[in-house]
Amino acid sequence: MTSTDIIKLIDEYKNSNIKQQAMLEKKYGKRQMQTIQKYLTTEYLQDNAKRCPKCRSFISKTEGCNKMTCRNCQSFFCWLCNNQIHGYEHFNTVDSPCYGLLFEGLETENAMDYENAVDNFIMDNINQYLENFNV
Repeated sequence: MTSTDIIKLIDEYKNSNIKQQAMLEKKYGKRQMQTIQKYLTTEYLQDNAKRCPKCRSFISKTEGCNKMTCRNCQSFFCWLCNNQIHGYEHFNTVDSPCYGLLFEGLETENAMDYENAVDNFIMDNINQYLENFNV
Protein backbone atom coordinates (compact mmCIF):
# COMPACT_ATOMS: atom_id res chain seq x y z
CA MET A 1 0.00 0.00 0.00
CA THR A 2 1.19 3.50 -0.76
CA SER A 3 1.08 6.26 1.84
CA THR A 4 -1.87 7.79 -0.02
CA ASP A 5 -3.73 4.46 0.19
CA ILE A 6 -3.03 4.24 3.92
CA ILE A 7 -4.34 7.78 4.50
CA LYS A 8 -7.51 6.91 2.59
CA LEU A 9 -7.91 3.70 4.60
CA ILE A 10 -7.48 5.60 7.89
CA ASP A 11 -10.15 8.10 6.85
CA GLU A 12 -12.47 5.33 5.70
CA TYR A 13 -11.98 3.46 8.99
CA LYS A 14 -12.58 6.60 11.10
CA ASN A 15 -15.84 7.34 9.29
CA SER A 16 -17.20 3.80 9.30
CA ASN A 17 -19.52 1.97 11.67
CA ILE A 18 -18.74 -1.39 13.29
CA LYS A 19 -20.16 -3.39 10.41
CA GLN A 20 -18.12 -1.44 7.86
CA GLN A 21 -15.00 -1.83 10.01
CA ALA A 22 -15.53 -5.60 9.98
CA MET A 23 -15.73 -5.50 6.18
CA LEU A 24 -12.50 -3.47 6.05
CA GLU A 25 -10.84 -6.09 8.27
CA LYS A 26 -11.92 -8.86 5.88
CA LYS A 27 -10.64 -6.88 2.92
CA TYR A 28 -7.30 -5.70 4.34
CA GLY A 29 -6.64 -8.19 7.14
CA LYS A 30 -6.71 -8.04 10.92
CA ARG A 31 -3.07 -7.00 11.21
CA GLN A 32 -3.55 -3.95 8.95
CA MET A 33 -6.63 -2.89 10.95
CA GLN A 34 -4.76 -3.28 14.25
CA THR A 35 -2.07 -0.99 12.86
CA ILE A 36 -4.74 1.56 11.89
CA GLN A 37 -6.34 1.33 15.36
CA LYS A 38 -2.96 1.78 17.05
CA TYR A 39 -2.25 4.83 14.87
CA LEU A 40 -5.66 6.36 15.67
CA THR A 41 -5.24 5.70 19.40
CA THR A 42 -1.81 7.34 19.40
CA GLU A 43 -3.17 10.29 17.43
CA TYR A 44 -6.03 10.70 19.93
CA LEU A 45 -3.71 10.55 22.93
CA GLN A 46 -1.33 13.09 21.43
CA ASP A 47 -4.23 15.48 20.81
CA ASN A 48 -6.19 14.93 24.04
CA ALA A 49 -3.84 13.71 26.76
CA LYS A 50 -0.55 14.53 28.42
CA ARG A 51 2.15 12.32 29.87
CA CYS A 52 2.79 12.16 33.58
CA PRO A 53 6.15 13.90 34.14
CA LYS A 54 7.21 11.12 36.53
CA CYS A 55 6.17 7.80 34.93
CA ARG A 56 5.22 8.98 31.40
CA SER A 57 1.76 7.34 31.49
CA PHE A 58 -0.88 9.09 29.39
CA ILE A 59 -3.36 11.15 31.40
CA SER A 60 -6.57 12.59 29.98
CA LYS A 61 -8.31 15.46 31.75
CA THR A 62 -12.07 15.23 31.65
CA GLU A 63 -12.99 17.61 34.47
CA GLY A 64 -11.72 19.39 37.52
CA CYS A 65 -8.92 21.76 38.34
CA ASN A 66 -5.41 21.80 36.90
CA LYS A 67 -3.81 19.84 39.76
CA MET A 68 -3.62 16.32 38.36
CA THR A 69 -2.96 13.01 40.08
CA CYS A 70 -1.44 10.20 38.03
CA ARG A 71 -3.40 6.98 38.55
CA ASN A 72 -0.31 4.94 37.74
CA CYS A 73 2.31 6.42 40.10
CA GLN A 74 0.15 8.73 42.29
CA SER A 75 2.36 11.77 41.67
CA PHE A 76 0.87 15.25 41.32
CA PHE A 77 1.47 17.48 38.33
CA CYS A 78 0.18 20.68 36.77
CA TRP A 79 -1.98 20.18 33.67
CA LEU A 80 -0.96 23.58 32.31
CA CYS A 81 2.85 23.40 32.50
CA ASN A 82 3.21 19.62 32.97
CA ASN A 83 5.61 20.02 35.89
CA GLN A 84 5.55 17.68 38.85
CA ILE A 85 4.17 19.56 41.87
CA HIS A 86 3.54 19.05 45.58
CA GLY A 87 0.17 20.32 46.69
CA TYR A 88 -1.48 23.59 45.73
CA GLU A 89 1.44 25.94 46.39
CA HIS A 90 2.31 25.79 42.68
CA PHE A 91 -0.91 27.73 41.99
CA ASN A 92 -0.59 30.02 45.03
CA THR A 93 3.05 31.15 44.71
CA VAL A 94 3.41 34.51 42.97
CA ASP A 95 6.58 33.57 41.06
CA SER A 96 5.03 30.35 39.69
CA PRO A 97 4.17 30.39 35.96
CA CYS A 98 0.75 28.98 36.91
CA TYR A 99 0.00 31.40 39.76
CA GLY A 100 -3.76 31.85 40.12
CA LEU A 101 -4.54 29.35 37.35
CA LEU A 102 -5.80 26.40 39.41
CA PHE A 103 -9.19 26.65 37.71
CA GLU A 104 -8.02 28.02 34.34
CA GLY A 105 -10.00 26.48 31.51
CA LEU A 106 -13.00 25.43 33.59
CA GLU A 107 -16.44 26.73 32.82
CA THR A 108 -17.44 29.44 35.29
CA GLU A 109 -20.12 27.40 37.05
CA ASN A 110 -17.78 24.42 37.54
CA ALA A 111 -14.92 26.69 38.62
CA MET A 112 -17.08 28.25 41.33
CA ASP A 113 -18.07 24.80 42.64
CA TYR A 114 -14.41 23.74 42.82
CA GLU A 115 -13.31 27.03 44.41
CA ASN A 116 -16.00 26.62 47.07
CA ALA A 117 -14.94 23.01 47.67
CA VAL A 118 -11.28 24.04 48.04
CA ASP A 119 -12.22 26.94 50.34
CA ASN A 120 -14.30 24.58 52.50
CA PHE A 121 -11.45 22.05 52.60
CA ILE A 122 -8.97 24.73 53.68
CA MET A 123 -11.32 26.12 56.34
CA ASP A 124 -12.02 22.63 57.70
CA ASN A 125 -8.29 21.95 57.97
CA ILE A 126 -7.61 25.31 59.61
CA ASN A 127 -10.42 24.74 62.10
CA GLN A 128 -9.14 21.22 62.86
CA TYR A 129 -5.60 22.59 63.33
CA LEU A 130 -6.84 25.30 65.67
CA GLU A 131 -8.91 22.80 67.68
CA ASN A 132 -5.86 20.54 68.13
CA PHE A 133 -3.92 23.43 69.64
CA ASN A 134 -6.86 24.90 71.58
CA VAL A 135 -6.47 28.23 69.82
